Amino acid sequence: MQRVSARTRIYVLQILAFAAVVGLKPSYGQSNWVFLDSVFQGPGNFIAFAADHDFLMGLADDGSVLTSADGVNWLKKTGFQKNSIAHNCLAYGNGRFAYVAYGIDAFTLDSGATWIQGVGSRHLPESMAFGNGIFVYVGAQHMPYNMPPYDPPAIWSSTDGLNRMSATSPIPEFPHKIAFGNNRFVTLCDNSMIGTSTDGLTWAFQNSGTTGALTSITYGLGQFTVLSGNSTILTSPDGAAWKISSISPDAHLETIVSGKNQFVALNENMIWSSSDGLTWQKQFESNRRLSLPFYSNGRFFLSGGGFAIFSSTEDIPSGVSRADAGAFKNELPKIVYANDRISILIPGSRMAKGKRYDVGLFNLAGNNVYSAVRGSENGNITLSSSAFPRGKYFLSVKDGKERILSSSFVLTR
Repeated sequence: MQRVSARTRIYVLQILAFAAVVGLKPSYGQSNWVFLDSVFQGPGNFIAFAADHDFLMGLADDGSVLTSADGVNWLKKTGFQKNSIAHNCLAYGNGRFAYVAYGIDAFTLDSGATWIQGVGSRHLPESMAFGNGIFVYVGAQHMPYNMPPYDPPAIWSSTDGLNRMSATSPIPEFPHKIAFGNNRFVTLCDNSMIGTSTDGLTWAFQNSGTTGALTSITYGLGQFTVLSGNSTILTSPDGAAWKISSISPDAHLETIVSGKNQFVALNENMIWSSSDGLTWQKQFESNRRLSLPFYSNGRFFLSGGGFAIFSSTEDIPSGVSRADAGAFKNELPKIVYANDRISILIPGSRMAKGKRYDVGLFNLAGNNVYSAVRGSENGNITLSSSAFPRGKYFLSVKDGKERILSSSFVLTR
């Protein structure tokens, strides 16, 4: 995949100052989560993500397509007509990104620059997965599905994202989530039903054994893991035999994703992690509504609303700490770059006349390459970037004993 080229730029991943952080040791490496306020300027929201190793693609609710080679720098491309009727499904497989929504079926072979579209079905897809060389998506046969007369549930499979076949097995309940693993597809249905298939056409359905609604599914660590609405986790190696376990009622987990021998789950504004899918630890609590978690090339990503993105990272040196809990709940410091100068913008509520700040710059090895006590001018602290070679750096700003900013950025020329 071709990376987006640019002139000398700075890509800032600013760590969100969370509203609360519990005192448990996080289970995902060092569990440093970084926050990019807006990867694209303008109104709108991310509604779907997919990834091909280290190339990311997102769909926006205005129909546009956004792509990134690093998760930081995103390029907005011409997409599709705005579609607010139904869920939008995006997946990667067979050398292409496939996109399915109400009235839309398309795929791209060139990173989203050109899309090949089909006739556009009237299916109402809810979720899509790729495996065994095929895309499988689940949902309702056609609109409307949430009012009488109720439309029949449906499952389709396709090798190219355009030409599809319907499942040949009867579908007893409405399917709304799907995942692939261990050479099979597993779909979650209403009334606690679960279906399994190896080809997307022939399905076997069974009751899950729990009365709670099944809300999310992922495959990782050799097992399917399902979230249920009554503080219940279901795990299975094959999608047929399920073990039901209880988790803390405080978790209220809604969506789950797996990667790098870990699970990450969301509950409105909280990020949780687990190494086995059964024991969960709360990592962070944000003042944003979190959604759309996915995993790519060693990192977890999720949406923070609008075009804001959270990303997990393990490469923050021990000499640089996260921003203190409780600081800047609604007003965050910012970093901008222009004319070979790095400008640190301190919020007005934190400014005081004659205030001086301890500024430190670290390289990837954790070595302190710059350290100074700097004053601010009209809320700005400026540094010349000409003395630093291109690469990734970590910036620390302290107000006396309190660390007010800890951010990473990549300087390119």
